[in-house]
Amino acid sequence: MSDKVITNEPQIAPETYLRLALLQSSTNALFPSLKRLKIIDANLSLSQLFLFLTPSLTALEIASLPNMHQDTVASFLDALPKQAQLTDIRLGSGSLNLDYVHMFLNFEHLRHLEIMDIIGAFDYHLLERIGSLERLEVLRLDAKMATYSCLVGPLSVTDISGDRPREASVLENDNAFPRLRKLILAGSIDLIGDILHSISSNKVEDVSLKLVASQSLPREPWWAVVRLEQPQDNMASSPAEASVFPPPTSCGSMSIKSDLAGTTKKKKKSSSQSLLATSTTDSQKRRISLILEQLIELGCASLKSLILDTDISSLSLCTSTFQRLIARPSLEHLEVIGWSFAFDAAPLSNVSMGTPCSLGTLIVPISDLDLGIPLPALRIVAESCPNLKHLQCQIKSPATLHDLVGELSKFTPISHKLETLSVGNISSFSSQQLLVARYLYALFPNLKTIETHIGRNAEQWTYVHELIKMCQSARVADLSR
Repeated sequence: MSDKVITNEPQIAPETYLRLALLQSSTNALFPSLKRLKIIDANLSLSQLFLFLTPSLTALEIASLPNMHQDTVASFLDALPKQAQLTDIRLGSGSLNLDYVHMFLNFEHLRHLEIMDIIGAFDYHLLERIGSLERLEVLRLDAKMATYSCLVGPLSVTDISGDRPREASVLENDNAFPRLRKLILAGSIDLIGDILHSISSNKVEDVSLKLVASQSLPREPWWAVVRLEQPQDNMASSPAEASVFPPPTSCGSMSIKSDLAGTTKKKKKSSSQSLLATSTTDSQKRRISLILEQLIELGCASLKSLILDTDISSLSLCTSTFQRLIARPSLEHLEVIGWSFAFDAAPLSNVSMGTPCSLGTLIVPISDLDLGIPLPALRIVAESCPNLKHLQCQIKSPATLHDLVGELSKFTPISHKLETLSVGNISSFSSQQLLVARYLYALFPNLKTIETHIGRNAEQWTYVHELIKMCQSARVADLSR
């Protein structure tokens, strides 16, 4: 349904809709087999919306809805649960305001929910409603422009209304999001933390997170109220050590304490150093540290795809966190965007000595800083990730002629599956292009594409790709002799 006029397409006269309405009754739907209804850029045509009320409807998509017609859609939504069992709802840009969004959560059979471009203020009660949908498998929320009020803790503090102690939330009861498989979130640290720490599903396969800068409440969210079980001597010596960098898995365990009925709610292992900050900045870093820790535990057995994105310029991802992420045996796609990240190949080597790395796509940032991986260390990547087909990384510094010649003499050329290499670096290496091409061909003989980046020696890497293609052509010629 749309008001957009398609040129040279026949149009339906308004009188026809009146005639169709006369054919409809409470027991005879006008469209008895209609499964999916899309309402995009609709205005005047919304007056015919109730013609599409049918028990067969399972999917509804709404985008660019004018404010003046939101009441019409709200009436339609109010009648729909009595007629249909929706399993798929997608609210695009310019959709219903948050007061009407709650109406979509009356569909208990909902499996796929998308809410885009949330604007305004909302709190954790909306997440409680969404988390209680027992059949929900896919959740996508875009709240970059929204103001979110998190669930504060412990239970003894007052609710955000300020007039009474709050009761236990469904987010804390280990039964929210029981069947979730795919999660796409863009929003504040507290919003993402509330959702991640409330997921009870052990079948999460696909996670995409974008952390955006926001003003947090002065009180801590419920999942950040923690107390260490280990001795004080094991704590970091200063708040500066408390960062978004979780330590290796050998750190001590901790638990989150709840005041409800005097019980203690055990949580998974987390960073002791992430609990010491007191300032606003340190509190933000500590919350991000807990989010990363929860994310690592969440995808322990099932996670296949992970995208970490942020527009917070001060965030860095440390090597130990990266190592623990790629150690997930099921992880096939890892993408890091916006984070400051000094990519080190050593963790890949450590992981390869244990469970074989399943990564097929590895994308790490190409930044303005001279961070990245030394060119000779690409051998570690190739040997540690035998299934890798797409790799993006920044080369830290061009290797000297001596470094590459020595590296080539250390190993026998391998037949790796890599097809796409997205690469860039700061310093020029025009005098070493032939040797670089020879080295890459020895590692990745099946390479099909080298993607370049503006301002990162794109011309030199393009020429390297031409040299590699020449090596591949010579190999084909030799095989046909």
